Amino acid sequence: MYVCRSEASYPTPVVEAEPAVAVAPEPVAVEPAYVAPAPAAVVEPAPAVVAPAPVVAPAPVVAPAPVVAAPAPVIAPAPAVAPAPVVAPAPVVAPAPVVAAPAPVIAPAPVVAPAPVYPYPFPYAMGFVLKKG
Repeated sequence: MYVCRSEASYPTPVVEAEPAVAVAPEPVAVEPAYVAPAPAAVVEPAPAVVAPAPVVAPAPVVAPAPVVAAPAPVIAPAPAVAPAPVVAPAPVVAPAPVVAAPAPVIAPAPVVAPAPVYPYPFPYAMGFVLKKG
C-alpha cells in the first residue's frame, strides 16, 4: 500500500515578498511596410464584329400516337366446388379405469450403534491444540 503525505504537513519557511516596482513602458518602433503596386493586367481588345448565330431549321412536329382500346379480358367462371361430405360423430368411449399405483418399497434404516462416552474432552475435536511446554 502506498501512503502519500500532503505537502501541507511539511514545514515551509516564511518568505517576505518584495514590494512591486513600477516600470515605465518603452516606446515600440514600427517601420511602415512597403507594398509594391500590382502590375497592370494585359487585356486583349474585344473583336469589333461578332458573327451572327447560324440559322437552324425548326424541329419537326410529331403527331401523337393513336389511342388503341384494348379489349376487355375474358374471365373464366369460378369452378364448381362439391359440398363437404357429412362426417359421422365420433363414438363415445368410456374413460379408462383408475388404477392405484403400488406403494414404493422403502428399505428400513440401518441400525447405528451409539458412540462411546469418554469422561475427558478431546482437544483436537474441540478446535484448539495444546502446546507442549
